Amino acid sequence: MTPSIQQLDVVVSEALRSSVTIPSLAQAVEELVLNSIDAGATSVDVNVDVVRYQLEIRDNGCGFSASDLQLASQRYCTSKIASLEDLYAVSSFGFRGEALSSIASMSVLEIVTRTKSSGDTLSKIIKNGQTVYIGKSKTQRAFGTTIIVRDIFNSLPVRRKRLSQTEEFEKIKHRLQRIALCHYHVSFKLFNGAKASKSLETRRVKSLKSSFAQLFGAQFADTLNELSYSTDKYTVQGVMTMPNHTHHSKDLQFLFLN
Repeated sequence: MTPSIQQLDVVVSEALRSSVTIPSLAQAVEELVLNSIDAGATSVDVNVDVVRYQLEIRDNGCGFSASDLQLASQRYCTSKIASLEDLYAVSSFGFRGEALSSIASMSVLEIVTRTKSSGDTLSKIIKNGQTVYIGKSKTQRAFGTTIIVRDIFNSLPVRRKRLSQTEEFEKIKHRLQRIALCHYHVSFKLFNGAKASKSLETRRVKSLKSSFAQLFGAQFADTLNELSYSTDKYTVQGVMTMPNHTHHSKDLQFLFLN
C-alpha cells in the first residue's frame, strides 16, 4: 500500500534542510569563514579535527552584541539582508541566515564573542538546534568571535562514514586557499587538529597578484598580468597569464562571482 502524504516532524525537516545547506565539513568551514569576513575580520584562524568531527573558527571581527546573540543560530535570522530587494544588491557572502542555523541543528555549537564597546565576553551553546546556555563566558577574549563546532553530523551516520580524514582536510585547505586568494586584505591560518600541525598561513597583502604569489609561488605569479574594469553596476578584477606562458592543468584557474 502506498503511504499517504504527511507533514514531516520539525526535527526531521530541520535535519533534511541542514544536510542540504551544509553537505560537508568543508562547506561548514567555508560558510563560517565567510561569516567572519562579513563581520569585518582582518584575521581568521581555522582549526579542524576531521577525526573528532570538530572545528573552530576564530576571528577579530565586530563580534555579537547581547541582542544579536539571542537571535544568532535561529532560522532566517541574519544581519545580511532585511528585504527581498536586498537580494538584488548583495554585499555579503555565503547563505543569508541559513548556514549557522543549519550547523547548529546537527552539532554542538558554541559561540564565544565580544564587541569592541563591551567589556564582557558572551557565550551561547546550542545542541542540535536547542539553546542550552546563553550568558557571560567563563573565558575572556579580545573583541571578535570564536565559533566552536563539536560532534558535527551526529544525526547523520552515513555522512560521517563517507568522511575521509585526508581527503576532507585537503578539500578544506583548497577552499580556504580560494577564499584567501581573493580576500587578500585578511590573514588566514589553517591548523590540522588531528595532527597538531599548521597547514596554511597567509599574511595581508595589497594586491591580488601578491596574494597569488604567497599561495602558489612568486615564480608563477611573475607570469601574470593584472586586470581591472568597473562600471556603476559591477567590477571585474583578476590576473591572467601572459600569452607565452602556459600551465599543465586547470587547477590554478579560479572564478569568483558574488
